[in-house]
Amino acid sequence: MVFYAQTGRCRWRVLLEHLEGESAVERCGHCDNCLRIARQEKVLERAEHEQAARIEVDDRPPRAMFAAGDVVTVKRYGRGQVKQATADEVTVVFTDGALRTFQPEYVKKARKGPDGVIDRRRSNSPVAMRDEPASARKLRAQQSLT
Repeated sequence: MVFYAQTGRCRWRVLLEHLEGESAVERCGHCDNCLRIARQEKVLERAEHEQAARIEVDDRPPRAMFAAGDVVTVKRYGRGQVKQATADEVTVVFTDGALRTFQPEYVKKARKGPDGVIDRRRSNSPVAMRDEPASARKLRAQQSLT
């Protein structure tokens, strides 16, 4: 009687096995234990389905936030140009020719002016410096000395 009260198995099966010795029934589906087991199986099945759906979404390779050639700013170093970028790191070339690699969250795209174009005259990117006329570079150098 104690086993019947404490068992987690189907109560109908426990009775049949006790009285007949063998039972062809796995679960009756009506006793408290069978109903509890059925609820538990539904919860587990739903959790496995949700887990599989999450894994499918997570299997997509992460995309890079920046592309080569993007003009960006880094708080401590100023403006630069993206040399290469992955989802995990961004390599930026700065005015002084320094090549530094950052995590993407520390790099921001350079702000655009009112006309929607990045002001390359103020940019520290190597491309902007190269495209700037020599006279403008000389004037800018003189201004920075004063």
